Amino acid sequence: MLTIAASTFNLLPAQSFVFASLDGSPMNTTGWNLQGAAYVGNTGSNTGNNELVLVNPVLSSSGSVFFAAPINLAQCRKWIAEFEFRIADGNAADGLSFCYLDVPPSGFVSGGGLGIPGTANGLKICIDTWRNCGNDAVPKVQIRYGVGYDECNGQPTRDNNDGALNFIRNGNYHTCKITYDNGNIIVEINGVEYLRGNQNFNFTGYFGFTASTGGFFDRHSIRQVKIFTEMPPSEAGNAVAGCSGSQFTLGSLATAGYTYAWSPAIGLSNVNTSNPEIILPPNRADTMRLQYVVETGFANLPGCFSRDSVLVTVLPTANPAFAWDSICSPQTAVQFANRTSYASRQALASDAQWQWNAQPIGGGAIQTSAQYSPVINFVGTADHKVDLKVTTQAGCTSDTSIVVKAVFQRPQLSISAPVSACEGSAITAQAVLTNTAPAPNNYYWQLGDGNQATGKQITHSYSSAGNFRMTVYADGLQGCQSDTAVQMIRIASKPLVSIVDSPDSACLNDRITLLAGSPDTNIVSWTWQVGANVNLSGNPVSTTLASSGNTAIAVRATNSFGCTNSVATAVRVGEPPVLSAGPDRQTISGNPVRLLGEADTLSTNIVWTPATGIANPDVLQPLAMPLATTQYRINGSNGFCDASDEVIVVVFPELKVPNAFSPNSDGINDVWNIAGLNTYQEISIRIFDRYGRVVYAASDYNRPWDGTQNGAELPTGVYYYIIELTKGFGTLQGSVTMLR
Repeated sequence: MLTIAASTFNLLPAQSFVFASLDGSPMNTTGWNLQGAAYVGNTGSNTGNNELVLVNPVLSSSGSVFFAAPINLAQCRKWIAEFEFRIADGNAADGLSFCYLDVPPSGFVSGGGLGIPGTANGLKICIDTWRNCGNDAVPKVQIRYGVGYDECNGQPTRDNNDGALNFIRNGNYHTCKITYDNGNIIVEINGVEYLRGNQNFNFTGYFGFTASTGGFFDRHSIRQVKIFTEMPPSEAGNAVAGCSGSQFTLGSLATAGYTYAWSPAIGLSNVNTSNPEIILPPNRADTMRLQYVVETGFANLPGCFSRDSVLVTVLPTANPAFAWDSICSPQTAVQFANRTSYASRQALASDAQWQWNAQPIGGGAIQTSAQYSPVINFVGTADHKVDLKVTTQAGCTSDTSIVVKAVFQRPQLSISAPVSACEGSAITAQAVLTNTAPAPNNYYWQLGDGNQATGKQITHSYSSAGNFRMTVYADGLQGCQSDTAVQMIRIASKPLVSIVDSPDSACLNDRITLLAGSPDTNIVSWTWQVGANVNLSGNPVSTTLASSGNTAIAVRATNSFGCTNSVATAVRVGEPPVLSAGPDRQTISGNPVRLLGEADTLSTNIVWTPATGIANPDVLQPLAMPLATTQYRINGSNGFCDASDEVIVVVFPELKVPNAFSPNSDGINDVWNIAGLNTYQEISIRIFDRYGRVVYAASDYNRPWDGTQNGAELPTGVYYYIIELTKGFGTLQGSVTMLR
């Protein structure tokens, strides 16, 4: 309950309700909002932290403190503010104010404004220690109202021209009392009235203090603040505590002419009476604390009300619960496990008193126990009603009641599953009920490799080889657990397999050999898949790569247990370049001839061999000038596949035709012999006498001309010849002199 203190000062009638206070040692600022430089501390030689310093003696600082609860002066038309203030420790600036504002300050406010925001509307009782206008000596007391703070606006002011206010800045605390009565305002300092004014305020606002410094400064502080209003006092009553369902009365007796409003409404019989009944709500967790607030107002002044609060504590009650061992085929001694929760945890035996009662359904002897988790002996096979009543140390009681089924048959199971399988392969196992017990509710499997499963039928893959013990048990009705069924399963290893020999790349239509390997000695078959269409058996295997691109290759090995394993790779198959050395070429010794090689765009590297006689063997159509007939090979590569072709360059000797011969049988120049002419093909030789008659003609030169015509010697003289050489080498013409 909030204690209401009456003022020790002279008050207007009915203005004895403390609406807000700011006092204590240390000062209690609950309900007040401090802004800017404001803090709780000490001034001068004081101790105890019972003062609120609004600003320290520093340049350009501001601070404020405002009560968080608003008041509507349109309804609550009378109030008194009493406080002590101190201004000292600096060089006399700027001042402090007591305010009633529609919007409290937020952030820095310049020194000349006494910390009052320029947009704030309301009443300001100002003690200004710095003169900003006129001839008014400072310090001075002012009543200001409206928006912001204007020191020079002509509203009520008490200046210090007579020196009567010099005491304000002397390092001591001074008492200030401000009385507001339906717009009439009186300002008193140290019990002396210094100023009066009149201005009504018909809006909801906030009480508080502001102060600031600018280019000069002082330390401004306040203490012993009380604000009294004509509100009716609220009485929420004394704090109460009890268990769920307990009933109490809050508040006090009603006063005629007052209205009452309670919140929250939880458990209250009436939220608009002065003293409602409360029935404590259920609470099964930690201690529940509910703060109830009553607003007491005048019936003829709606909106003018005071508040008081009361703390209601709901003690936690236990949440009774228990479990028990299965009562199966038959079993009479039953262990009950206490599962009661209390204050957000599992209850302990020492937390409460425990009362158990167990009685057969239909009547019979009642068995009782005060143990935390008792053993109760069931009589016969009848169902039993079991009650648990829990009384906490605080006296809060709760209970629960459950009918416990007495006797049920245990299920008996076997396992239907293969006795062997390969690692990684999925096997299916099923639990089979082998007796007449009701079908179990749940099945629990241990698979022997650290894995578990639930359900009547399961599917599982063993990731490693070995012998595994598979077990299953089941929950029957009322928790009657079956015996555990067991089956051993042998899991065989998959063969280890790798591709030992496979090219990374090859050319189209190349024949490759593939070889797989395994450390296992029990491989019984190998199956290869090359590309999409080629299937081969055996190891190793040979195949032709019939399509370009990446060709997938996989091999699957099967061991004697029927377990298989596969491994795959890929071969990049490229197309060889299209390459031609061109047609065979002919040339006369000492004359170059161009080789007419051709290649597709895939060919990136060209080289001719042998390089003898070739000007540049790295181009497609180089010039060649061999010394003798030579066969050249063009070699091309696209960086992946190679190709080659051959061409022959036939070299004919350079002909030197004699211009004379002497067929006189002396063994010297007896015939007209043209050396090398016999190497030319498809030649034509004709010799003419001086009359143009052909005396000799031949299509080869295996037998040189001996100066005869049809066996008869021709006369000495000059003869003429025309030799038509192999196509492409032209014609030789000239004369030859025959001497005898």
